Amino acid sequence: MAKLSPAQIQFVDDYLYNAGVYYIDIRYEMTDHVATALEAMEGTFQQNFFGYMASHKRELLASNKKFKSGALSRACKSFWDNYTNPKFLISIAVFAFFVFAMANQFGYDQVYGYFFMSHLAVCVSFYVSWVYFWVVKKNRYSVVDKLLVIGWFIPILFNIEESIESKVIRLVFITFYSSIILALFITIASVRRKYKLE
Repeated sequence: MAKLSPAQIQFVDDYLYNAGVYYIDIRYEMTDHVATALEAMEGTFQQNFFGYMASHKRELLASNKKFKSGALSRACKSFWDNYTNPKFLISIAVFAFFVFAMANQFGYDQVYGYFFMSHLAVCVSFYVSWVYFWVVKKNRYSVVDKLLVIGWFIPILFNIEESIESKVIRLVFITFYSSIILALFITIASVRRKYKLE
């Protein structure tokens, strides 16, 4: 059978979505798997597709459950890979230098004021992103979904800052907190970009 057309690939994708495979990244991998299998068959697209699904639908849906259960570990791995990237670590070191320089120049209270406003913006962005992906666009990526869930708990870290008395340690905390936020955003953007390009 010839290479599947864009319309046929979309048909496979729609079928999987209606079967309950809602995450885009999981559906992409499954669609690619099904398309490869169909292209190796003889006959028409319709005959091959429905014959393949009659034999493999249960297996595909089981794979969907397996992929979903492993989404958190994939999310954590993606986050960790970005966080430990040498370029990222260098940028965080530069940011830390900038934070301490700002505190030395303008005072801790002003730096903390900027940090607090950034913290509020981050909280709002995570909540708005969650509503946007799940309610408005319904573009659901398994890894992004888990990263957004992690984002819901990030404000808990902010409460730790209140118990720190040393201003120097507080500045270190601000840098660490900000680096976690930035790594999350980078990871979310990279996952979405990967599947958009593909």
